[in-house]
Amino acid sequence: MKFIIILTILFSSCNNARHEEKKLNTPILDTIQKPMSDTTRKDILQEIDVSIRSGFYNKEEIFENVEEYLYDIPFDHKWTENQIDKAYSNRLKEQSTWPAVTDFDRLVKAFDKLNESGIVALHKAGMTKQDGEGDSNEIHEDLLKEGIRTKGFCYYHWQDVARVIDDSHLYIGFGDLNNNDREALAIGKQVASTLERYGFKLNWDKTLETRIQITNINWQKRFGNEFCSYERAEKLLSHFKN
Repeated sequence: MKFIIILTILFSSCNNARHEEKKLNTPILDTIQKPMSDTTRKDILQEIDVSIRSGFYNKEEIFENVEEYLYDIPFDHKWTENQIDKAYSNRLKEQSTWPAVTDFDRLVKAFDKLNESGIVALHKAGMTKQDGEGDSNEIHEDLLKEGIRTKGFCYYHWQDVARVIDDSHLYIGFGDLNNNDREALAIGKQVASTLERYGFKLNWDKTLETRIQITNINWQKRFGNEFCSYERAEKLLSHFKN
């Protein structure tokens, strides 16, 4: 599948929530006056596919992703809604055949453990490395106001999600919040150790120059936003005892 970067970043959490399938309910919008090009149709289907397979978006948000990606290119809204409904329904059927505990569920447990240990661990942290580090620092600053000092951070961002859908490898960024190389490397080692404890195979040279790669992860994330939100991370971190 062609690598697609979605410009919309919706900071929601993930997995294991109950969902009832319902008709996509987007605002009534003007329809285009001429048929879409094959290129536009292809782009829409690819945007829908990556959004669906990521597991991070509901149907309304997927429609918004398409709008953002196409920007000012006119497209057939009704046709797009129908494609989203169809793809979402098919994915729900697929999810019913998945194992009770998927690789993604184990990733959630690993990140929960890291948050409990004082390391800010964020799912889908923005679009880029700068976003991931910035969001981690923001949570760190919020917790400092409550007298809680975090030890460091780890994350993966949206581009990493789009990549893992294609090649089954997920990259995890890490570091500390004081620009201390020794502490940052210690954080990396703790992140790697925790991921291995939850059954993940890693590719990492144990240096600050490379991110930790989880190899051959089967990205099966159920729709839902309960177990990997920033709010969940902050709640777990708030119990950390310095």
